[in-house]
Amino acid sequence: MMNSQELEIEIGAGFGHYGNKFLRGDDSKITEPDKEKWTKNTSISNYVTDFVGHGQIGETFRDKKFNRFVMCNPYEYGFQYASQALDLLKNIIASADRTVRIEVIGHKLNRFASFVSIKTIFNDAEVKSMFQEQGLKFEVNEVEMTDAELALVYYQSDGQNATKPNQKTIIHVEPQ
Repeated sequence: MMNSQELEIEIGAGFGHYGNKFLRGDDSKITEPDKEKWTKNTSISNYVTDFVGHGQIGETFRDKKFNRFVMCNPYEYGFQYASQALDLLKNIIASADRTVRIEVIGHKLNRFASFVSIKTIFNDAEVKSMFQEQGLKFEVNEVEMTDAELALVYYQSDGQNATKPNQKTIIHVEPQ
């Protein structure tokens, strides 16, 4: 259970259904960079609190340090390439408390979110070096999705078609 000082954020939330259901606390943030795409379909409820990309989180929420970051079905950002992941991880670390939990929910075939892709990225020398320079260590684990997470409707990056994630990866980051 989180204490009242911990903050959670969903990055690239689409309609924000996951964050609305699973993020706790009045100060939690549900973010999405593409306002036009995710607000044009008014037949689907939208729970996004802030339209901002992962690169602007630190600037947008300067007075906050997040303990939990969630990404559901990331596409066109995430863990496909080391350079792409480094940019994302640097922005997360800049807006994170010293101990943080990063949760990535996606399909095993989604190269931006699969456990295999994430594990490969965290074995990359440049990624390892970045964490060492920051005085941080990490641990990457695949965990079971809960029944409630599996029952939720997730959408592809087009904002129209539903998808069914089947993997959840947890990345724990803490001081060395």
